[in-house]
Amino acid sequence: MAVQMNQIVPYPVLLAGGVGTRLWPMSTTEHPKQFARLLGDYSLFQQTAMRYTDNTKYNDLIVITGEKYEDIVEQQMDEIIGNAEYHIVTEKQRRDTGPAIFDISQWLWQRDRQAVALVVPSDHYIGNMAEFHLAVERGMKYAHGGIVIFGIEPTSYETGYGYIKQGQALGDGCYQVDQFKEKPDLETAVEYVDGNDRYTWNSGIYLFSVKAMIAAFRKHAPKVFTMHPPTISIDVAISEPHAKQITVVEAAIDWNDVGSWAGVLEVVDKDAFGNHSRSGNDTFERSFGCLAFTQIPVTMNDCHDIGVIETEDVVLILALEESQRIKFVASNSDDYVHSDEANLAIKCSKKMVCVGVENLKIVHDGQQLSIESLDLRKCR
Repeated sequence: MAVQMNQIVPYPVLLAGGVGTRLWPMSTTEHPKQFARLLGDYSLFQQTAMRYTDNTKYNDLIVITGEKYEDIVEQQMDEIIGNAEYHIVTEKQRRDTGPAIFDISQWLWQRDRQAVALVVPSDHYIGNMAEFHLAVERGMKYAHGGIVIFGIEPTSYETGYGYIKQGQALGDGCYQVDQFKEKPDLETAVEYVDGNDRYTWNSGIYLFSVKAMIAAFRKHAPKVFTMHPPTISIDVAISEPHAKQITVVEAAIDWNDVGSWAGVLEVVDKDAFGNHSRSGNDTFERSFGCLAFTQIPVTMNDCHDIGVIETEDVVLILALEESQRIKFVASNSDDYVHSDEANLAIKCSKKMVCVGVENLKIVHDGQQLSIESLDLRKCR
C-alpha cells in the first residue's frame, strides 16, 4: 500500500454477517440487507467497501462475515475492486458484534501487533465521506492506545438509535465518553436532544488499537476467550462497562443506519412531495411521503407515508411510522396477512402482508398494483 514507512493507518473492517430483519421482505437470512441493491446499482455492502479503497488512507480491507455469505462477499467484491487485495474472515456461528469484533482483533493481533482497526457496519449510508476521513484522522490520536467511537449530531428525536452522553471535552471535536444510552422512547429522546447535556447518536463505528480492544475484552467480557463465547453486542460487552475509557469523535456527516423502510426513504431521491419510486414507473396521485419498491408499476391515490415493497413471494404494505415493527413481522408474517376487515384486496396474485394500514382499496392483478385511500383525511 502507498503509505510512508512507520506510518500507522487503520485496517478497515466491514461487519457483514447480520441479517437486517427490519428490511424484510427484501432482507432475508439467505440474502441480508447489506447485499441488497437498495440505494442504486451497488449493494450497501459494495458502497461501504468502496469508501475505504484509498490506500494512502487505509490498510488492506477486511470483511468479517458468516460462512453462508462468503460466496456473496466474493462475488460482490469482484464486481467493484477486481484484483485489489482484501481478506475475508469467516464466523462459523453468528454471535452478534461482540465476538465478531473480538475475533477480528485477535486475527489482526496475530499479523500486526501495532494494528489499528476501523470497524464499520457494511449496511450504513454515509453521505459525506471527505468529512468522515477527517474524523478518522482526528480519532487516530486516541486510537493508537485506546478505543474511539464516532458520534453523529442528532437531527431529530430518533428512537431507533442509541445515544452517547459526552463527558470532558478533549478538543477538536473529541470528548471523553460519559455514558452509552440504549435506544430511548420518544420522551427520553427529546430530553437527550434538547437538554443541557450533550448527546450524539451512536454510529456503531469504532476505531481502536487491537491491543487495547483485546485488553478491554479480557477485563469486561472474558468469556469470549472460551470455546463457547456468548452472543453479545459490542455495546453490552465493552462500550457500556468501559465507557469512561472510550473517546467519542464527532463526525459531521450525513449518516443513516438504513435500519428501516422509513430510513430508506430518508436517504433515497424523492419527488417534490417526498415520494420515491424505485423503478421510476410508479404514479403518485395526491400522495405524500410514499415509498415504492416493487416489481410491477404502482399507482397510489390519496396515500400518505405508505411503503410498498414487493418480492417474488410477497407484497408488504406498511405505514412507514410502523417500520420498526417489521423485525417482528419477518418471523410471523402469516399473522399479518391482509384482512378484509381493514383493507380491500382484489385479484391479489401473491401473499400480501399489511402492517399499520387500514381503509385502503388494494388491487394487485400481477401486472399493476393500485392502492387508494378510502379515508381522504388519512391513510393509516
